[in-house]
Amino acid sequence: MSVNEDQLMATPWILSQLTGFDYMMHPWYRNNVKTMSYLREKGNPGQYYGDKASDTYGMSSGGPALTIAIHHAFTHPNNFWMRWQNRTQDLTYLKDGKSNKGTAGGCVSCNFAGSRRFKVGSVRDFILGFRGVNGKGDIIKSGGTVVKNVTGYDLSKLVSGSFGTLVALTEVTLKISAKKPSQNTIIIYEKDPKIISDLFNMVLSSSNEISGAVFVPDEPKSKKFTPNKSKAFKLNDLDQEGAFFAFRIEGDQNSIKERIKDISNEMNLKKYKTSNLDIYQSDLFWKSINSLQLFSETKNNLLRAVVPPSKSEKMMSFLKNKYRYFIDWSGALFWIEVPGDQNIKEVKNTIIQNNGYVTIIKKSEDFEFTEKLFTIDDTKLMISKKIKESFDPRGLFNPGKMYKDF
Repeated sequence: MSVNEDQLMATPWILSQLTGFDYMMHPWYRNNVKTMSYLREKGNPGQYYGDKASDTYGMSSGGPALTIAIHHAFTHPNNFWMRWQNRTQDLTYLKDGKSNKGTAGGCVSCNFAGSRRFKVGSVRDFILGFRGVNGKGDIIKSGGTVVKNVTGYDLSKLVSGSFGTLVALTEVTLKISAKKPSQNTIIIYEKDPKIISDLFNMVLSSSNEISGAVFVPDEPKSKKFTPNKSKAFKLNDLDQEGAFFAFRIEGDQNSIKERIKDISNEMNLKKYKTSNLDIYQSDLFWKSINSLQLFSETKNNLLRAVVPPSKSEKMMSFLKNKYRYFIDWSGALFWIEVPGDQNIKEVKNTIIQNNGYVTIIKKSEDFEFTEKLFTIDDTKLMISKKIKESFDPRGLFNPGKMYKDF
């Protein structure tokens, strides 16, 4: 398995919508992090799960054969990239981005995976352990530096995706593996929802180790959306006019060539208009996908919806050309730009009807939506509240971040 920038996606732009540190206390001094709880209790209004990242400190140690890497949770993604760009280990999941709000801890806290999610798993699957401080001021440690560790509760899985509401992370231990030497991306120019759904299904069932599959439809013609597709995907061998389906193959060049032949027969690619992006264009393409360049200039609401891949055709038929969106995870992940609160309610209800869940990532300036930002039922809400009370009984960490009730 390979961990890449689109596997553990913590793009600073996304994190900047979700986090918001008011000031920083250096995380490598855990006693300083403990002080956060005291300051918050005394009325300091700071939020403690996002902050300016550290450019000074990065990986504190590496494991045998560099199979694990221990990072300070507040370390800037670019710092990792500068340290590892000449190595063969794949740590580039934390590179890229111009904001300094993207951190290793934010990556774990959000648990947002990129395009490899359907193939190799999510962020939480690559966390071996962490250190941090809970709302009681206790320093806690979970997991370790080995892949097999079954001692006690696996708190790493609980903390990932908690959006900083349970623990202030100070150190995270991540599993890494060998980087793939090359990649190619095949573009199929097609827009029919039924055909796109079938292509997603063929990707999921293929034995040729396809590591990414996305669909980017036409942009809406409405003035409510700022055109950005041609800018986001400005590549020599990519026809930007019209909708397209894209999938990625990684490995050595000989392997890639053979697998492309097999896939061409599997998907009967001869009947479609196609193009092939080389390693350099392919790399730029997936960076644009995973940094959400399509929405980089939007002032509208941005929704992240996950549905069963079997429901992707119904979702596409509903969205049509009314909203700007694209589909990742081979049909399971929808990024949707939605203007207006009433439209959010309509989209959210449709996602729930298709057995999915939705998270509002970015809010517009006139956002007045009264419902919860996260889709959750009453039973899960009660469980989440109990967990929150256990880790942070005084409600010091990001109150109201996930649920307005606590």
